[in-house]
Amino acid sequence: MQIYRLEMYEYFEKADEDDLLDELFPAREYYTQYLQEMEKEDGHKPGFPVKDFSSELPGLKILQGHEIWTVIYNGVIAEFDSEDNMNEFLEHDLEIESDLLDKGVINQFD
Repeated sequence: MQIYRLEMYEYFEKADEDDLLDELFPAREYYTQYLQEMEKEDGHKPGFPVKDFSSELPGLKILQGHEIWTVIYNGVIAEFDSEDNMNEFLEHDLEIESDLLDKGVINQFD
């Protein structure tokens, strides 16, 4: 699986959402191609390896970006504004035991 995250940090007060998306999608495409070319030139396979959170929870992937957490698990993709909110979702909605959440790999993209 290849995951690239392109985030916007600035707020554009007068731009509407469609205008922003019209700019963001081509930028994403260009940046993805650029990263793949750089990896290819360095002799690597394209893509950033996103690791499972733990061997006890195969398929669970947690990504931390700039002020946002993303959970990918069994076809569910959910985003959260804090680690506490994410943990509450994992424990209550996905019924993952809290002690399993204390040990694992969080993929960081800052």
